[in-house]
Amino acid sequence: MRIPQHATAVLVCTVFLGCAQTGSYAPKPVTATYRLENFSKSNLQVVVRDMRAERSNSVELISAIQSQISNALTEKASGHNRYTLTVDVIEHRSFFTLGNWNASTRLKWRVQQGDGSILREGVSVGEGHRSNMAGYLTAGAVSQDSFNVAMADLMSSLSAILIG
Repeated sequence: MRIPQHATAVLVCTVFLGCAQTGSYAPKPVTATYRLENFSKSNLQVVVRDMRAERSNSVELISAIQSQISNALTEKASGHNRYTLTVDVIEHRSFFTLGNWNASTRLKWRVQQGDGSILREGVSVGEGHRSNMAGYLTAGAVSQDSFNVAMADLMSSLSAILIG
């Protein structure tokens, strides 16, 4: 019995689409130590919001970002002005494509002065790619890679802000 070409094409597409995997993993604390000398714990309020449509591991992700930023702040007061840092999680996911796990983390952030005016804003992005050597363990590892890069990008951007 001969299978029609269009049926073969449908079968091939179904197999490839069936292999698509995506997931979200809670990040571990970044091992690098950051210091934000321009802000202190007394003058910067940190607000992290998860804006993703699918919010798996939301509490853990928000906590990891907040603690990373808090740990980078100095104890001493740096000026009398108050600031609010708002970090919106736009994307944090791992996805599988043709034998590789990929991950992407995207954080939209803004620093506002006490009067509500925006001092600086930006987007910090992290990506990761690994060959699928250990299944979902690889997915978790590549997710951590993208989180680490996004946090390094965020810390670099925040450390460049001059406040008076």
